[in-house]
Amino acid sequence: GYSGLRRVTLALEVPPNYPSAQIDMFYVFPALKLSTGVGIPNTEHYEVIMGQSFQRWSRHRGQNAAWKADSDNVITHLALVESSLRKEVAQ
Repeated sequence: GYSGLRRVTLALEVPPNYPSAQIDMFYVFPALKLSTGVGIPNTEHYEVIMGQSFQRWSRHRGQNAAWKADSDNVITHLALVESSLRKEVAQ
């Protein structure tokens, strides 16, 4: 299960040369953990965004899902974010 939160604020870092450069990782506020109190691997780093400490989710595309500048965009990246959250938080 998840930590009981119903909402989080999601942030993405869009590089200046997007869409040629990929969007990588994502950030949430407040930080998430499992309902068991166990932390989620590769989410230990925090970044201050607009005065709030966001938890960085270090998630990267694999070789089979490499960024394609002609077809990938914020929407396709959000699909990866949703997949990560479903898989890792809503256990």
